[in-house]
Amino acid sequence: MTLNKENTLIGFIGAGVMGKSMAANLLKSGFQVMVNTRTKAKADP
Repeated sequence: MTLNKENTLIGFIGAGVMGKSMAANLLKSGFQVMVNTRTKAKADP
């Protein structure tokens, strides 16, 4: 299965050490990423 980067939205709940790194790699690859976390500062970068 091939994902269409323009039409795929990936959501993360939590931006801890693992989630933050995974979300950053997806963003670098061109995917849209939505993050939900209790601490806004963790989601800013």
